[in-house]
Amino acid sequence: FAFFDSPGDSEARAVVLDALGARVTGESDVVDVLEDAFWWARARYDDGSMLVVGMSTGVEPTSAVAQHLDALGAPLAPPVALPAFAAASRVRAVSTTAGALVAWLEAPSGDPTSQERALRVFPVDREGNVLAAPTTVSTLPAYRDGGHSLAHGGAGDDVWATYVESEPGDPYGQRTRVIALRLSERGELRERLELAEGEFFRAPIVSTHAADAVVVYTALEGTA
Repeated sequence: FAFFDSPGDSEARAVVLDALGARVTGESDVVDVLEDAFWWARARYDDGSMLVVGMSTGVEPTSAVAQHLDALGAPLAPPVALPAFAAASRVRAVSTTAGALVAWLEAPSGDPTSQERALRVFPVDREGNVLAAPTTVSTLPAYRDGGHSLAHGGAGDDVWATYVESEPGDPYGQRTRVIALRLSERGELRERLELAEGEFFRAPIVSTHAADAVVVYTALEGTA
């Protein structure tokens, strides 16, 4: 398997390890799509190749590109520019039948310092070409530092998304809810579930199985 290494300001490369993860067996050429990318995501395809999305520059990027790479990090297609935004972060991607579903937390106000975000999703093909315009699937603000995650449903064409919802005007994300969304592979909302409500919930991660999904998240001790 491979992971991407971009320490400090050096060039990003895919580093290939052996089956046990104990020894480096190879290294790719420079992965241009991750140049200056603070946030990035990867969707693995069934043939071992992957779609990599990089957002640049800085903690609150202003642009994003995608590229189809083979299992060792070599390009299979040229980079593709993704839809424009004023300020967004924390990109996620998951493979689908047609390619991938991409999601990020975007600031509707365009203010990169705002914690109040919209969870925006859109489908792309295997090369990263956009198949439909981004849509907002969150209702109340998605708390930026709360994080979010994506996972393909174990059965059918569902994609599950989780995020932390906060009250409008709360810059600290104190009163929060963990939200799970059941989406189609194109990002259309099918179901919204409020899983938990409490103080300072963060980092929800969804994992799917044959017939269900499991969500874990963090909370301050005694506040859940």
